[in-house]
Formats: sequence, structure tokens, C-alpha cells
Amino acid sequence: MDLGLPGRTGPVAVLGCGAWDSRLPDYRKSPARRSQFTRKICRRTRPRTLPAGNGFHITFRNMTNGRRSWDEQGSFGKESALRAMLPELRDLSPREHPFPNSAFVRQFDTMIVEPPTYLSALLDGIRIAGATIRVVEIRDRGVIQNLPEKLVFNCSGLGAKALFADEELTPVKGQLTILLPQPEVQYSVGQGDIYMLPRTDGILLGGTHEMGVWTLDPNLDKKQEILAQHKAFFDGFKNC
Repeated sequence: MDLGLPGRTGPVAVLGCGAWDSRLPDYRKSPARRSQFTRKICRRTRPRTLPAGNGFHITFRNMTNGRRSWDEQGSFGKESALRAMLPELRDLSPREHPFPNSAFVRQFDTMIVEPPTYLSALLDGIRIAGATIRVVEIRDRGVIQNLPEKLVFNCSGLGAKALFADEELTPVKGQLTILLPQPEVQYSVGQGDIYMLPRTDGILLGGTHEMGVWTLDPNLDKKQEILAQHKAFFDGFKNC
């Protein structure tokens, strides 16, 4: 794949597709790693993402989140390294929200990315730029060393366990339940570990975090559990 990167000549190779989840095991959450994620990744990515606009279907949505307590240095905290990326952040009084069982409720604006549209737009963009895409199977590191590309991005995700003999790699399976689209829903909510995010292709209900689970098969018990938790959450809304 030739991406035409500034300052780079010749083709590059991208291995697979990777993802980042901030729910790292506690022993991985060193100050250096947290700094690398928040400052070197988030702050460099955000300015380049915002101008993409609706062509990439990146939008700001209002998020209201309830907790029994807040970690002010955590992701949504007032002392978080991400604080500058949470515009309109404020705490709501009990009279301003209908959340049940939440001693503290916080509201802010956050970016929502719709992967089907976003990924399709990215592929269109690199093709327009003259890139070509080849699909090949990478069985071991020797195949990588023999690639004609001089620059390689490793995004092999779970495949890195076998490809690079990474015995520490552990999957965390997250499963979403998607309801039919509801265009009138223009807000996001969360309480504890559950959350609801609206997209044009459906309403996303989450979330699950199954440590050490490799299977890609849907967990139907978790699906019913998520539906029941969301029903109880919305049924418990109080009148403000």
C-alpha cells in the first residue's frame, strides 16, 4: 500500500487492524503509558480528526454519565489529561437529571465515530491518493521481513500473540447489542458499565468486558443481560 506519506517515499505495509481500549490491566497503567496514550496519541489525533466533518461521519454528541463517585484523574475527571477534549463538562444537580442510583452525574460533549462510514471514507481517500491494497496472509515474522515495503505498521491486534510470540497478550471481548435506528435520539447516556450511543445505523447498547475470552461467537446470555440492565435503567428514570 502506497499512502504517499509526507517525508516518506515508496510503499508502506499495514498489518491487520488494531484497536485501543483504555481498560488496561492495573499493572499496565503506569504513568508513562497513560501519558503516552493521552498526550502522544489522543492530543495528536484529535486536531486531525475534527476537520474530517460529516463526510467521515464524526459528530459531537451530548453525553450524560452517572457514577456513585468520580475519579477526577480518570478519563472523564476534571483533572484528567483529556480534560481539554471534553467541552461543556459540568456536574448536574439532582434536579437536573432523571438518573436513578447515581450520586454524581456529569455531562459533556464527546466525539462519536460511525465505523462503517468512517472506514469506507478512509479507504476511498487512500485510493484517490493513488494507494493500492493487497490482501495477503502473514504467517510468521519471516514473511514480514521479506515484504517489499520498507515501512511497516503493525496493527495485527490479537494476531500478534502468534505472529510475535507475545505470551502476555490477553483479549478483552466487548459485545454490543444494536437496536433499530431511532433518528430522534440525539444524546448518549451511561451509568456504571452500561451505555447507550445513537448512530444512523442503530442504537448501540453496551457494554461487556470479558477478560481472556477469544471466541467471536455472540454471547446471547450477555445480550439479554445488557437489555435487562438498560430496561431497568430507563424504567427507573425519575421526574425532575
